[in-house]
Amino acid sequence: MLNLDKWRTLIDTRTSWVIRRLRRQRQRDAQLAVYADYLGRIRAELRAGAMPVDAVISAGAATHVAASNPRFGNPFQAVGLSMGDVAVVRALNCCAAAWESHHARGLALEPLIAVAEQTLRDARELRLMVDEETASVRASSRMLMFLPLISPLFGLSMGCDPWAWLFGTPLGWMTFAAGFLLVVANIVSTAFIVTRATA
Repeated sequence: MLNLDKWRTLIDTRTSWVIRRLRRQRQRDAQLAVYADYLGRIRAELRAGAMPVDAVISAGAATHVAASNPRFGNPFQAVGLSMGDVAVVRALNCCAAAWESHHARGLALEPLIAVAEQTLRDARELRLMVDEETASVRASSRMLMFLPLISPLFGLSMGCDPWAWLFGTPLGWMTFAAGFLLVVANIVSTAFIVTRATA
């Protein structure tokens, strides 16, 4: 006898995993845009002649980035530790090192911030390009999800009753379970390939 609760739990677990990965991917993409704008505003303030502390405070207020108070330490270090995106973490770590070098050796801060900003913008453009390239893969995955319905509908058009065999016999239940698992595997594998390509 097929345990439907067990299959339902397995399917819910797999689909929720896919949804969580896609949600994290969207959050990482949003982080790239926000922090590129944040560093761009800092660079613009510095170029306009603002003090580094004032530039960081002004940019944080404009972009709603919760940085630590630059008057009491390195504002980029604490923010970088809380980020999930690798590109953002690397860029903020570079900014943290630039901040330390600026205060220790008097190095210019604006060119180093500009490099980190450009790195984030390049990473975002690369991800957008990869998203466009993998759009056909995602479309094929969605199309394959509906292919298992074609055979039963074809059988109905010929005057047969495939649903009675599918849900009325043990072999039919096993076939249904195997097909459903293959559909879920298709969703999971496609999400894995796309997220690895855009990571």
